[in-house]
This record gives sequence, structure tokens and C-alpha cells, in this order.
Amino acid sequence: MSELLNEYDNFIHAEMMTHPALFTHAGAKKIAIFDGKNDSLLLEVLKHPSVTDVWQLNALGDEEVYSSDPRFHFQPDKPIEWLAQLEPASLDIIISDNNPTAVLSNTFYENSLRALADNGILIRQCISQFNPLRLKATYQAVKKAGFSDLQILHFTLPGSPAGCGAAILALKNGSFKRLREKEIYNKSFATRYYNFDVHKASLALPEFIREDLHNITSS
Repeated sequence: MSELLNEYDNFIHAEMMTHPALFTHAGAKKIAIFDGKNDSLLLEVLKHPSVTDVWQLNALGDEEVYSSDPRFHFQPDKPIEWLAQLEPASLDIIISDNNPTAVLSNTFYENSLRALADNGILIRQCISQFNPLRLKATYQAVKKAGFSDLQILHFTLPGSPAGCGAAILALKNGSFKRLREKEIYNKSFATRYYNFDVHKASLALPEFIREDLHNITSS
């Protein structure tokens, strides 16, 4: 049963790890996807007409499948070094999806901050809200790296052990503003899970998480 759910809820994970960041950003053009388990996140990112370049790093995807799309760049080797060597402000969005332990280091978050433009966004997959210690540790690491504003997303994910998934949205500078509601309602592509109401609902946090985050930000 678990394998069946994982097969059918992969589209939820892919949509919630991409569209919230892309519709929060004013018009992202350059995206990097770290350690995508398959091509599902890449496919969602390529649906956005504002995107001009997407790098897929340390992935299991097939380079030839997307060779006809000039926006796609396959970068399977040494993804952490690739990020560290980027020119400052080279990217608009970094998607960090289920990365190995090395990627979770403070250095990764610091390099992400440097590589992002001023209004750049990092979206980092993390443990669900029902493992608050792990969630808080990831939140603290991203905050410590110097990101200005953070949001936690949580969403239904039936195949996961807790039945839900979570991610952290981190803005390099400033504060998160209103979502691009009109663009979400009038998007030029179909989604199976993501919409404006789902995005707004994913930002609603239970009280114990709010208290933990208050303690982090006030300490």
C-alpha cells in the first residue's frame, strides 16, 4: 500500500516543491534543482514561461529526454562545488530536494545565499511538522546562514511516514510579499494539486510550531 501511495503522491511533492517558490518570486528566470530523485520537479519548473535556464544537479534524470529544450542544463557531477563556484547573484531560485548530508551543512546554505540574487528564494525540503526537532534544526540552519525571511510549507503526502510533507521557503533579502494571485489563477498550465488556496493553506501552522519558531526568532 505504501508503494502505491508513493507512486500516486509524487505529483504532490513535485508541485509543492516548485510552484510555491515560482509564484512567490516576482519572475524567476534561472533555477537550480539539487538532487531531484527523478524528472518530476524539472517538468514542473519548465512549465513556467518566465524560466530561461534550469540546472538539474546530481539527478537520476535522462539528459537526452530534455536535450531539445534549450533552457535545460544537466549537471550531474560535483553539484556542491558547482554551487560554490557560481558568480554571486547568478540564480533566482534554488530547489534543494532530499539532499545528502553534505548538502545540509551550513556551507551549502551560505553558498546558496551568495549564489541567489537579492530577491532570490531557496526552497528546502525538510521533515514534517510532526518531527519538530528536525524541522527546527533545518529552520535554524537556514536562518543562521543569513536569509532574511522564512516560511514553512506543509502539505498532504499520503505515502510519507507522517502522511504529510514540508518545506522551508527562504528569501535572501526583505520580507515575503503577497502571492501573485492573478497569475496563479490564470496560469497557462494545469496542476493536479497546487492552486492558490492550497498554497495559502500550506502556510497555516499549528500552535506548537508557531511557538517554536517564535523562540528561534526571539533568541
